[in-house]
Amino acid sequence: MSRYFTENCKEVTDRVKNGLLIIFSTRLEAEKDARDKKSYSYQVFNLERQHVGWGVPK
Repeated sequence: MSRYFTENCKEVTDRVKNGLLIIFSTRLEAEKDARDKKSYSYQVFNLERQHVGWGVPK
């Protein structure tokens, strides 16, 4: 499994594994889900600092 990080280099891989963070491929999907949950979205990167999607916490 890939490792996931925020833009501040905080690892969120365990949150993804435990279902506490959902990763979306587009910003619009993430923002819609975040709005429905009254949450927020943020960019998610891999170990090489490449953008892999947008994360929305549960």
